[in-house]
Amino acid sequence: MDNSSNEKIKKYMKEDGIHFVPVWRIFGFSGANMAVNLYMGITMIMSYYLNGYVGMAVVLASSFSTIMRLWDGVTDPIVGFLIDKFGGRFGKWE
Repeated sequence: MDNSSNEKIKKYMKEDGIHFVPVWRIFGFSGANMAVNLYMGITMIMSYYLNGYVGMAVVLASSFSTIMRLWDGVTDPIVGFLIDKFGGRFGKWE
């Protein structure tokens, strides 16, 4: 490891050598899992509502979820390319 990596590691160590993690990093780590769970919960509620109350077929209700995932598969690479191509306000992670 180079010297800059050692400095970053020492920043998150106490004097007795025990590592600690700031609270904002714990919330940031769990944020991705929370986003997936919220998406799946909203999809489940939407399917239940469309099938049970509106009376749409299960196939039609699930096709909405499939279309959303396909559209996500189209837009994610485009957004990823734009983020990699152009620097943001905070720069790039290296």
